[in-house]
Amino acid sequence: NATVGEKTTTLRFNFETKIHDAQSARAALVSLSKSATL
Repeated sequence: NATVGEKTTTLRFNFETKIHDAQSARAALVSLSKSATL
């Protein structure tokens, strides 16, 4: 079984990955809308 510290680290990593994915998706949408207006 994973220790509490390992579980917390995994949760934090997953959370940061989700945030990064959301920021990447937002950046992709922004660049898409910019190229669509050109």
